[in-house]
Order: sequence, then structure tokens, then C-alpha cells
Amino acid sequence: VFSQYAHIKFVVLHRPFLSVAVSHSEYKVDGGIVEHGEVMSGHLQYLGKLMKEEKLGGKVDWMLLCTDRLRGSERDAVVGDLADFLGWDKRDCDHCFERWIDSRKNPDSVAGDKIVGKLKEQKKALAETGLWPPRHEGKSEPDCSL
Repeated sequence: VFSQYAHIKFVVLHRPFLSVAVSHSEYKVDGGIVEHGEVMSGHLQYLGKLMKEEKLGGKVDWMLLCTDRLRGSERDAVVGDLADFLGWDKRDCDHCFERWIDSRKNPDSVAGDKIVGKLKEQKKALAETGLWPPRHEGKSEPDCSL
């Protein structure tokens, strides 16, 4: 769509599925935690399909960024990969993502065994679609925990 005017790159932030599903449990956004998991799974499948089939206006240039790798020893590698992808000269960044806060919600505590079991079924079904997490053909991808 915009390729004649600009080169667009997508940085796709990936959070672990169970964290996503319980992230707004107190708001009952989609009717409940299981329903929120279903909606999120649908969104991820749709996005994965768009990226896989390159329907966003020709060749889609994207990078998967695993949010569970933004803390600790992997952060520098993530920042380096992001810099390479975006064509930045500087690969190191002492303060990048230092304010990133992972979800503190424990799915088992928030939802209980029965609901977490249903979410794990959704997660397994999502993985079986082959659409999420998306993969580039012939390229190694970060191993994001689904």
C-alpha cells in the first residue's frame, strides 16, 4: 500500500499467551478470561496469516520481538537484533527497555486450574495452526514462549 512512498517495517511484540489471556481479567473485557483468550487467539491467527501470506501490501518486512526476553541477560541480544532490523548504527543501549515491566499476574492465581486448563487448550490449538508465532521461511527466529 505505502511501498511507493516509504519502506515500512513492523516490529511485532509477542507476549506469552497465558499472560495475554489473564492480563485484563478484572475488566471482563470480552466476557471473561476464557473468552479473552479466544479473542486474542483469533487476533494472533489473523495477524499471523496476514504476515505469512504477505497481504499487507506486498513483501512485509517484520521482526518478532519476544517481550519475555526484554529482561535479564537476553536484553542486549534483543536490542542488537532490533538495531540490525531497523538499520541503526548503534547496537548497544544501556537504558533500552529498563522500564519494561513484565506482567506480574500469575495465571494460576488469577484464573484457577480449570480456566488455565482451557487456556492451555487454546494455546495448543493456536500453536497447531502454524500461524503463531509467525516464521520467516529460511530464517531462524527467536524462540518466543507461546
